[in-house]
Amino acid sequence: MTNEQHNCAESLTPQETRQEIRRSQILDAASNCFVSFGFHNAGMARIARAAKMSVGHIYHYYENKDAIIAAIVERHFQEYSEAVERFGRAPDEDFIDTLVREAGESITRKSDIFNTTLTLEILAECNRSPTISRIVWESDLKIKTRFAQILQEKTGYTDAIERMEALFTLFGGLTERVTRNPDLNPEKLTPYLRAAIQSILAPDMIDEQPNETID
Repeated sequence: MTNEQHNCAESLTPQETRQEIRRSQILDAASNCFVSFGFHNAGMARIARAAKMSVGHIYHYYENKDAIIAAIVERHFQEYSEAVERFGRAPDEDFIDTLVREAGESITRKSDIFNTTLTLEILAECNRSPTISRIVWESDLKIKTRFAQILQEKTGYTDAIERMEALFTLFGGLTERVTRNPDLNPEKLTPYLRAAIQSILAPDMIDEQPNETID
């Protein structure tokens, strides 16, 4: 459960709290099934067994498997959103140092084989489901826009969008590397990725070039 979900849970009635626990139970079970068997080989019966609930009980919370996938995607991106807001609360003078310092946590999360497999399953589903594709696209846009906004506010960089995309590309590529190389050692990799982050965020990373005129 994310911090935002935890804060919301504190204001829920006992019945609503039980419902939220059930929803999380279903999403956790479904995530395990999707990682182990893939989206299309993890049917509702299998998810129900993993959640220790009846199929009918699951339908009480989610109308179909696509709704479960959508909820997992939204929960997945909510965690990223909270991380972005946490960076936004860092003092201006310590912002870049905070990003670099907390890179280790992001690297650990991105190099976790469970999270990596789930992410790749979600991305693959985007090619098959317009609904999931839309949710992923909208969530990603919100996170990128907010991060670029914070980066520009904290540093004054006019190329905050390009730097943000470079950072997201760096960590997005880590997901693929873990899949290709399961023996990848996050601890050994962390100093190099931190150096890459520092380079991307350095004030003089790219010398300003005059605009070229296209005839």
